Amino acid sequence: MSEIAAPVITGFVVGIAFVVVFAVFSNPPTVLTTVGDWVVGENLTQRYIFNSAANLPETSGAGGINAGSSGSNLYITWHSSSGVFFTASSDGTTFDPKISLTNRTIINRPLIAAHENDLYLVWSAADNNGMNIEIFFRASHDNGVSFGPTINLSDNARLKNSQNPHIAVSGNNVYVVWEDRTAGEGRILLRISNDRGNTFGSVIDLSDTRDSLEPQVAVSNNNVYVVWHEIESKSRVVLRASTDNGITFTNAINLRIRDIGEACCPQIAAYGNDVYILWADSELELVGGHYDLHFRASHNNGFTFGRTTSLTDIARDYQIAVSGNNVYVAWTNVLRVNSTIENAEAFFVRSTDNGTTFENPINLSNNEGPSSNQHIATSNNEVYVAWVDHTLDYDEILFRGSNDNGASFGRVINLSNGTGISVDQHIVVTDETMYVVWKEFGDESHDDGIYILRRID
Repeated sequence: MSEIAAPVITGFVVGIAFVVVFAVFSNPPTVLTTVGDWVVGENLTQRYIFNSAANLPETSGAGGINAGSSGSNLYITWHSSSGVFFTASSDGTTFDPKISLTNRTIINRPLIAAHENDLYLVWSAADNNGMNIEIFFRASHDNGVSFGPTINLSDNARLKNSQNPHIAVSGNNVYVVWEDRTAGEGRILLRISNDRGNTFGSVIDLSDTRDSLEPQVAVSNNNVYVVWHEIESKSRVVLRASTDNGITFTNAINLRIRDIGEACCPQIAAYGNDVYILWADSELELVGGHYDLHFRASHNNGFTFGRTTSLTDIARDYQIAVSGNNVYVAWTNVLRVNSTIENAEAFFVRSTDNGTTFENPINLSNNEGPSSNQHIATSNNEVYVAWVDHTLDYDEILFRGSNDNGASFGRVINLSNGTGISVDQHIVVTDETMYVVWKEFGDESHDDGIYILRRID
């Protein structure tokens, strides 16, 4: 068990002026740029207090961290050279002994989905003969105290190459989607469980003849959405939707308006009948290899979509979160300091009308060093963003929070506050509080392993 003490972590803010272009495009995208309309958005009346970071025991050498929650429970999973592991806590101060879920060679980080007392993990790994890469799944129905048998979701008689799984859950229904490259070109495959992960139906092939990559799945009530990108011939961002728990799906919808340049790596969020897609697109940046950040929304279960909005240019490390009518996006934006120097900043933008319009973006980091790998989470009127910052020549986990639906944010807080390398942060919201979990590479200030902070204000 690990115990957490409670001194307050203080924050720092280092400001420097930059200019970012915030572009909004009609459908098809037309350049309507406004220069210099980002804001810092600091509200010093908003305070976030954390206890001191606890090092989770027996996690030296951990990688591929993921975290989740259900009710007041915090769940953490990770992999190492000896397999996939899991632990849980009901209060964030003491943790159950770690459970080994597999000893196979891991290809992709394990993922977590939870609903009430049910907990589901999925990962890709080499099988026992080391020849196939398969998608594996395990379920717990007692908040992670024990787990059922390992299910090989991609298993068949052929040599397999299955990677990049993604998982979503709604009630008793569990959806696992992945990229299968057995035949060389990527296929998007889906399996569904209607009995809380105890058994799964047959494999559903959602893709067509094009090379398809990196799927994501989202669910809202009976609505199931799967999105991915295609790279063969003309680059596409493709969505298929179901309104009957995945029994049937609509035909594929290409969310790109023009087949110019390349598109990559869509992110998805769903709420009620609304579904939101975010992706990187070089359609308007054919020279220089830069990717804009494109966004589209549907308010009728994915049957039709509104105009394309380009939120920014030169974007990466983007994430999307939704709460009611509010849509939140965080990303890294590369800003030009002068003709030869660029700096990467952590940015945030919100929409309060279901993605119809967006406000001015907020430069969350606003300092002299590069920022990357944003993670965003929301709960009611609270919005949290954490990112990796390299201002001090080593990687730190920085955080800003908002209690007014992202209209403004409190000051920057240095959560890791060491001299080593802190990466792979995750924000987890429970019924009672909020946690930040990350990986720390050991140095004189921290031992190697997974660290957890709990909000205490």
